[in-house]
Amino acid sequence: RLGGFSDGALTVTDGPAAPTSVAVMDNAPPGVDERWVAGVEYEVLNHVAVGAAASIQRTRGGLATFWEPAQTHLLVGAADTIGLDDLRRATDRVELWLRKRRSTGWQLEFLLAWQDRRGNWEARENPLLDPAAGFLDDVVTAASLATGDLSDGRQWSADLNGSWSFDGGPSVGWWPAYRSGGPRLRPGAGDAGLGLDRRVIGDRGGAGNTADLWWLGAQASWTWPLGNGELELCLEARNLLDSDAALSADDRFAVSAEADGESAENPGWGRAHRVVAPPEVRVGVAWSW
Repeated sequence: RLGGFSDGALTVTDGPAAPTSVAVMDNAPPGVDERWVAGVEYEVLNHVAVGAAASIQRTRGGLATFWEPAQTHLLVGAADTIGLDDLRRATDRVELWLRKRRSTGWQLEFLLAWQDRRGNWEARENPLLDPAAGFLDDVVTAASLATGDLSDGRQWSADLNGSWSFDGGPSVGWWPAYRSGGPRLRPGAGDAGLGLDRRVIGDRGGAGNTADLWWLGAQASWTWPLGNGELELCLEARNLLDSDAALSADDRFAVSAEADGESAENPGWGRAHRVVAPPEVRVGVAWSW
């Protein structure tokens, strides 16, 4: 899959650190995204199947913003065309699953996945203006292209979803899930005008991992006939595990362009600033006719 760009310009004026303009590079090469997927599923018993799948993805180039000292930014497709290492990302993923289709009142699906995500660029969805920060969201410099584990690369995940319907009206469902910790960065401030978090200190993903996450949810319902309709009582519980675990932490390691090494300049580095929601229980009554 190829993605190309058009010539043109975008003016950015928000914030003191904003560049004067963003120009689209003439004849910018397209980004290339290669994906190979193979899988198989086999029914071992009646309504019970097992399966496996593997995928390989290699991405080269993409829409990025290259910093020039004269406060001009170029939207480019491949960083090696401007003297930097090529923008690249690689994802290898393997999935195993067991499925029991609903036939005798219950169904079950278990999915176990492993992935390895490495590269030198995070490839954000919107590399243009970040209104909250007042400067471009994804600026490519030599200091930002460190190679290693990407920050969204949680290596292991497991999900178990199922439900059981009993004779007479009651039914129950459940959805436990697990996610292993993801790699963390140690970002620091870049050159003047680029703002914070534009430089990777050390290896990408070399600051340990975020916490492992566990989720557990369950639901139960019971239906009775009532008049010309039916009455349903529902009970739902969410976030029964790890209700205070950190989903993300303060990764800002340094606040000056010169800072480096093992000592964090930010005293809040590593502190959780977004956690799993607290346990939640809902009770509902519905009457339909």
